[in-house]
Amino acid sequence: MRKQLGGVLILSCFFLVMNVMVVLGAERTPTPAEKLTVFLPEEMLGFIATSGGDYLKEPFERSSLGKVWAEPSVQEFYQKIKTQVLKISSEEMCDQDDKAGFDAWLDFSKTVLRRPVLVCVAQKAGENPTCDSIYGFLLVEGGERKAEIEAVATKLAAVDSEDEERSVITLGGVKVNRSVGKDEPVILWGWVGNYFVLSVNDERGEIFERVARGDEAKADTKAVWNRVPATNDLAIKYVDFQKIGKLVEGVKGDDEDLKVVKDVLDSLGLGSVRTMSGRGGFSGRDLVSDGLIEIAGERRGIFAHLKTIDLAEMDKVPADVISAFVYRVDFAGLYDTVMEAIKTASEKEYREATATISTMEQDVGIEFRRDLAVNLEGTVSGYAMKGLGFGFSPGQAVYLFKLKDSKAMEATILKLEKYVEGKEGQVEMTKQEVDGRTYHFLMIPQVAMMGMTPTWVIEGDRLILGTNMQAVNTALAMWTSTQPSQVAGLRETPEFKQVTKNLPKDLVGFMYVDHKQNMRQTMQMMGQFWPMMTMGLQKEGKMKLPMMLPPAEDIVKHMGSEASYCWFDGDGLRTHGEGPVNTSSMQAAAVAVGAAVMLPAMGKGREAAKRGVSASNMRQIMLGLHTYALDNNGIFPDDLNVLIEKGIIPEEILKSPLAPARFEGESYIYVNGLDADCDPRYVVIYENPAYLCDGTNVGQCDAAVMWMKPEEFVKALQTTYEKLGKPMPTIEFTGKKSRNWFNWCETCNEQKPLTTKPSSQPTGVNLERKIPFKCTDKDCGEKVYYTIGELQKMPPPGTMGPMMGPMVLKCPKCNNSTLTQAVECPNCGEVFIMKMDPQTNIFDDKCPSCGVSYAKVWQEKYRLQHGKK
Repeated sequence: MRKQLGGVLILSCFFLVMNVMVVLGAERTPTPAEKLTVFLPEEMLGFIATSGGDYLKEPFERSSLGKVWAEPSVQEFYQKIKTQVLKISSEEMCDQDDKAGFDAWLDFSKTVLRRPVLVCVAQKAGENPTCDSIYGFLLVEGGERKAEIEAVATKLAAVDSEDEERSVITLGGVKVNRSVGKDEPVILWGWVGNYFVLSVNDERGEIFERVARGDEAKADTKAVWNRVPATNDLAIKYVDFQKIGKLVEGVKGDDEDLKVVKDVLDSLGLGSVRTMSGRGGFSGRDLVSDGLIEIAGERRGIFAHLKTIDLAEMDKVPADVISAFVYRVDFAGLYDTVMEAIKTASEKEYREATATISTMEQDVGIEFRRDLAVNLEGTVSGYAMKGLGFGFSPGQAVYLFKLKDSKAMEATILKLEKYVEGKEGQVEMTKQEVDGRTYHFLMIPQVAMMGMTPTWVIEGDRLILGTNMQAVNTALAMWTSTQPSQVAGLRETPEFKQVTKNLPKDLVGFMYVDHKQNMRQTMQMMGQFWPMMTMGLQKEGKMKLPMMLPPAEDIVKHMGSEASYCWFDGDGLRTHGEGPVNTSSMQAAAVAVGAAVMLPAMGKGREAAKRGVSASNMRQIMLGLHTYALDNNGIFPDDLNVLIEKGIIPEEILKSPLAPARFEGESYIYVNGLDADCDPRYVVIYENPAYLCDGTNVGQCDAAVMWMKPEEFVKALQTTYEKLGKPMPTIEFTGKKSRNWFNWCETCNEQKPLTTKPSSQPTGVNLERKIPFKCTDKDCGEKVYYTIGELQKMPPPGTMGPMMGPMVLKCPKCNNSTLTQAVECPNCGEVFIMKMDPQTNIFDDKCPSCGVSYAKVWQEKYRLQHGKK
């Protein structure tokens, strides 16, 4: 019994927060949760409370979440999930006592959470601060469900436990059950009038006596829960950091580590935080949350570096974004504060940190504080845009940083590019001049495989950073617009005006979310992966989940917009959020962003992935060589086949994924005659340059594997053969650079962006070439052709994406669906949208009608046109 009840206090607190089936109504004073706080002790450290499902049922049903919950498709989906989860939980409990305890606890929790509940942690009155002086309790107002709660509590108490002692004692004139195990705290539970009470480590039964006497709280409870507005109280939470700090000091005394922690917190400004309060519930259709971080005295540390924002930044945000944010930070001051905290924590770590930073600054040729932190004026805004109507792409994101000196920032970026260029690795920084602007690109293969090629450009006093060039150009179109009436901004939309009509003054952070668009896109993305995930779970025998998610429109139709913001007042930092699905007030920096699919980037990403697999193969071969050498006096074998014959390596790893399908030579060339004691830099094995052009994977004598450029590789191989006293074989990198067969420009390997302004350089593009598009609405499927010249004249201005790129075009037939760029099968003429396998990130380019590969047909056509064999 004791073990089951021991978890009730902790797990009930979890359910109070996570239970989304209960919500708040509109009545203000007093809520059932507030009524329970009259029993809070003066020594209270923190608590969380809820008004309970019975009280919140009607407000919940009126809310957006309640309407979503009431949808038959959602209920059906939930019941199937619930059945499977409970079944698995039950099956995994081999011990019948554990199963009985789980079932009893589940019934108890569900019943209790229908009523007002308070969970509190406090220090025992009159005791010196120790770990044993902390106790906690659960208080439930039974009301008309007292008999139900008593029944499930009795069922829970009936669960056997061999290692605990049980008894019944009298506290405050009422009988209380007592349970204690060896070296475990005491658990007390029972009824005091209409209240069910459970306490842990409260042997004197302080909470039982308090409730029995009907004592009102010694703590000023109204000062606690009146710190923030109430909305029926789905949850009230409160933490007193000052009391917790004093308790820790009493336990630790003059502990040196504790003193360091205090000093660090003070340097960060966190030592002045007194309490944290929060409460939330529903008002009409929206979930409302309010919070307060109470700060004593003048704002210091990180709080001092939060500055007042200007919502005029939202004027330059497109009207149809999914989310948008703006905040302002003194980055230089924040940098100084963090460095001071490091110095306070450890002089040694501070010296190491400054030395590391100094070395990096010398290598790059910049000073991070002066050239970056100081130059960032502090205002940072951004937004997430809709996806492309293509399942893999969650959308695009843009961030705008206000600069003090644009020219200095451009110089800093050029130095960073030069530094990256001099480093070996798979990260590349490049730039390109387009219409008088310098676009900078960061290519990271792993990121590119997700469709993101971070791009930035400086325009006026702004550094505009986007997930790709299309996102940056969308931002430029808004930022450079001189006719706002022709380019609708977010701030002018009815939805934005509705959620921002009662904003306080001097905001330091703001975030807007269109949950209708956000939920639609989220459901679309989940729909791509959910069937495969459920099939995988079912195949592994774990559980059988429903194959289909609830229809997106059943959820989306109940959604709306949300505004979350924060500001300082005389008490501290306040937060407020209001919307159908309320997010945390200031998660502005974590804007939900994705990226548009870019085939050139995807192609480079897949090539990098193949290079990684090839390097992995080579590492296994090198380990195999050293394993063989351990048993053969340090000598490597005569050839790699020996490793296969002895079962040291499998034969399949001798084939590189970089090798063309029809390549008949060896993937990896072995240099015979070396041993394990040779110079670590000698080349033992390398990938065949016959199908490579810009470098090769190389395995060295110390088992290291790295990618070398041709010149570097030839030099290393020459050194190796000179050591062996053998003539070096002829090395020719005869492979061709990988070609993107889906580029707009069929005669140029380099993709050239198309802009709305005439370029001073020829693009090599046939403007009369027709591009197919297809409506993604399954009930429409309209096929539309536009010439490249026509597309150049269409909004939004800027660079057109590659195949599958983002084109903001409406279907001429159904008008509501976004057209997605498609391809026309060269064999049968079918127009189709290529799909991506989310497990491999590879496009399926086979025509759904004739099954012919689009890429292979065009490759063959190119060979014939250009006389290639």
